[in-house]
Amino acid sequence: MVLKVSDFLLSFNPGAVQIKEAKSAFFELLKVTDILFVNMAEARKILNVVDNVSPDDLLAKLHALGPGTVVITDGAHGCYASNGTTNYFAPVFPSHFFEATGAGDAFSTGFLGAQLLGLSLPEALTFGAIEAGSVVEHLGPTTGLVTLEELETKRESSPFSVQVI
Repeated sequence: MVLKVSDFLLSFNPGAVQIKEAKSAFFELLKVTDILFVNMAEARKILNVVDNVSPDDLLAKLHALGPGTVVITDGAHGCYASNGTTNYFAPVFPSHFFEATGAGDAFSTGFLGAQLLGLSLPEALTFGAIEAGSVVEHLGPTTGLVTLEELETKRESSPFSVQVI
């Protein structure tokens, strides 16, 4: 079996150093990124914009840099995502907050897992929110991660819903 680049999806969650340096290679990588994960502050920094830019505008401006799907997390305020056609908002999944270490990584884990299963963007946001909501109930970045079966149970038993914005 011969694999080619088109057989893979590239998800990119740039670190502070890549964003701060903003080298040309960073922007070249964005052009071939399938799924970009950033938080609200990182989105503003990448785009060099002020605080009063709407999530819709941030999503559109990040799309213009090349990623196929853009996901912006906003801590306790939820998250936003866009496939370039439709923008979505997902609130924080109902949970008993203890501490936030690993919430962003847990979110990405759930989101990517849903994408690998072929689920829709709203379902991926739901899976991400459930994973993040579960991790923040515990101490540390991995305690609280849930299995696919547990994700399904939590999804079915919650009034959580993703909204088109």
